[in-house]
Amino acid sequence: MNARKVSVVACAALTALALVGAVVAEGPPKIAEYRGVAANTSAFGAQGIVPITFEFYYWTSQDTMNKLGQALAKGGQDALVAELQKIDNPAGYMRTPESLAIKLRTATMTVLPDGSTNIGILTDRIQSAVAKMEGAKTADYPLEMIQLVIPASGKDGKGKILRQAAMAVNSKTGQIEVAQWSNEPTIVNEIRAEKVK
Repeated sequence: MNARKVSVVACAALTALALVGAVVAEGPPKIAEYRGVAANTSAFGAQGIVPITFEFYYWTSQDTMNKLGQALAKGGQDALVAELQKIDNPAGYMRTPESLAIKLRTATMTVLPDGSTNIGILTDRIQSAVAKMEGAKTADYPLEMIQLVIPASGKDGKGKILRQAAMAVNSKTGQIEVAQWSNEPTIVNEIRAEKVK
């Protein structure tokens, strides 16, 4: 193969790689994004007031939520965490300026009769290896539950983040609910809907 042919082949290969890279970098389109201000006064995590962003790529199906509820009912918290961690493609991410993006394994959205949007998020909490080995109390609360309520106007929504929570299945509705938590929730105010492309 002469130098000209090698050059053409190399150029074609680089072009193909660039196109693949562009597709990978682009990722799935966001379907919703909300920004607010989080105020953490609990004993868990960084203290203070910080901007916070929630971005979503899809809403979790009822079938998936039912499967998670069944895992919790049969195997308890550990089974629920294991099932959550099988969700490789998270429904969204939570971000603050000082932290890495946190995976939101599931997210459900309901439009209420008054036009407001109710978003429920359930995800596994990152625990340190030391806490797991020592059997620290925080290991009893391996989940995070987040609720956001945004008025029909798309502005001045409110929410709360339970950073250390234990879940149970409601025997009447079959839904996953918070059974108990070990710290005061982080309060989110001034939530507003952002335009997404």
